[in-house]
Amino acid sequence: MASLRRIFLILMAFVAGNFLAVNVLLAGKVMSDPSNFHYYSRWEFFGGPFGGYFLAVFFGTIVNCLTALIPTLLVLVFTEALKIRNVWFYVSAGGLGASLFDIACTNSDVVRMRSFCVNPSVSELIIVTLAGIVAGYVFWRVAGNRSGEWRGQISLNTSTSVPSWH
Repeated sequence: MASLRRIFLILMAFVAGNFLAVNVLLAGKVMSDPSNFHYYSRWEFFGGPFGGYFLAVFFGTIVNCLTALIPTLLVLVFTEALKIRNVWFYVSAGGLGASLFDIACTNSDVVRMRSFCVNPSVSELIIVTLAGIVAGYVFWRVAGNRSGEWRGQISLNTSTSVPSWH
């Protein structure tokens, strides 16, 4: 049961980190070019700009979770196996992973994905790296600071009482 709780906590931390990373990406996109704010104000569905922002965050979180799932799983297996609980590891892994993944998506014809940095620039790369740092910190705060702890909670005592023949 402890391992199921740990998996659920990791999943929630992963979604929360991606949710905040999407908010950082959207805020950074507006700060780097204020005309991007009008993207949300053109929304003619429910809620106007707020509805557009909500839907962008909702779908952006889903896309980020699906996109980052495999690389994150590789890092999580490593951190859980070695019980890495250092905040700097999660922050730097998130920032480095986000920036490298975005550079790969922007500059590669093989990876046919639209990345955040369509035209690579230093300011947009900083925004992507900051989003990865935020995601790494949120993950560490929710689940990473107890990495590998679940293994100590699993009882290895599976023996049953054996009747004494004395």
